[in-house]
Amino acid sequence: MSSKATLLIIGLCCYCCGFYSIYFHLQISHEIGTYSTTDTSRSLQVDPLPTIATACNTTDVKSIDDDTSLHPSHETAVIISTHLVPSHPSFDLLQQVIQGYRENLVGLPKDAPLIITVDGIRMNDDSKAKGKKKNIEMAETNESRQIYHEYIQNLYKEFGLMSNVRIVVAGMNIGLSKMLKQVIDAHIDMNVTKYMYLLQHDLKFTQPVNHTALIQLAEEYPKDVNIVNFKRNRNRLFCGNVTNDDIIHQESGIRFRKTYRWSDQNQFARISHFINDVLPEVACERCQLRFPEMKMMRLAERNCEKYGLYSYDAGSQQMYQHLDGSERLGENLAKRIREGNIRYSTLSKYTKKSLSIMGVNVTQLLEEVKAKGLPI
Repeated sequence: MSSKATLLIIGLCCYCCGFYSIYFHLQISHEIGTYSTTDTSRSLQVDPLPTIATACNTTDVKSIDDDTSLHPSHETAVIISTHLVPSHPSFDLLQQVIQGYRENLVGLPKDAPLIITVDGIRMNDDSKAKGKKKNIEMAETNESRQIYHEYIQNLYKEFGLMSNVRIVVAGMNIGLSKMLKQVIDAHIDMNVTKYMYLLQHDLKFTQPVNHTALIQLAEEYPKDVNIVNFKRNRNRLFCGNVTNDDIIHQESGIRFRKTYRWSDQNQFARISHFINDVLPEVACERCQLRFPEMKMMRLAERNCEKYGLYSYDAGSQQMYQHLDGSERLGENLAKRIREGNIRYSTLSKYTKKSLSIMGVNVTQLLEEVKAKGLPI
């Protein structure tokens, strides 16, 4: 190829990238301006733009077993739930979570669908807030609204040109339960996608997870294995199942054991189970449950055979790292209290105990708040 032809091709690529960057920025500006925190009738989603701009994509995350995956690329979707946190508009936490699952979900195709959800900002209305947690979440202010807009814009710019990524933004603060229902109803084709990983925005996989073993297990036990959780089960609260025994994946040696617990932390799930058994309990029209965990925990304790999770036991290691994106733990939370963003009086006994375990002197923290003249 001549040098002139080479330069012509390079120039054309640069032109296309520049054109689509301008178009994408205008599209973001238009769509961000069309929703409000009070509009529950619609959500925003990113449909794939023409692939001519793929060369502009700068995200480079690797995946184990990309070329040798035995599974259809759309058989399993990954859903990552996000909401406004103090680190925004940066989405470094989200990038770490994506990096973690692409490096550690062994056998998951690299082009598996990824759905990133963005819940709305909690309205700054203390009269509607319940309990002592009303000041823990970031409420709506002019500053938080701007940060929220910038975060969504950054998501569009980074992921909007990827054909396997969809971004779903809630019109208002609806919580995880109804967000999942919205995503599954509108964006999951049950004829194509049978399973999903539900990942939290600040829980990063750090140990290998055998995706092939999970699929084989789900296919072999279609009536029993509906959700597999990766949280280390320290209390060994186990539930007998139809075999009255653990399930051992023969090829990998991984032990799966049914528990009478339920957690919304990182999990592998059968979508039909969510549609038929979980969402009707936590995301119905009358339901006011922002998070499914507490309701599903009670159901699992009463009927563990139907609702209980299987634990993924590949050893004693913790499978994921908590990055504390919401800054609700340890010194991160103490810092927010010292800065006056959270009142000391809103802390529960459990939270104070957790602070102490993580090395925060809660008595001294209270004295610091008083010394600064901050509201307690």
